[in-house]
Amino acid sequence: MPHRIPDYHRSLQHLHVECEVPHAYFIPAENAETAALPRYESRYFTPLLGEWDFRYYKSVREVPDLEREDIEFTERLYVPMNWQ
Repeated sequence: MPHRIPDYHRSLQHLHVECEVPHAYFIPAENAETAALPRYESRYFTPLLGEWDFRYYKSVREVPDLEREDIEFTERLYVPMNWQ
């Protein structure tokens, strides 16, 4: 299989490739009244808590080309979770 992904993990010169610019964390509000509510009541808030489809690959090179095929998720992952 040809290499589709550069070996960025082998060099400290490539620590922030395609990272987003740092910014303040916030959840937008629709208006002044909803801005005073807890963030989880905003319609723009999406919690990650719950059960998610998951598939583990031993190497990033094993991940299928998403433009050519779909990933078949074989496991479930419960968030929050500590996985190392």
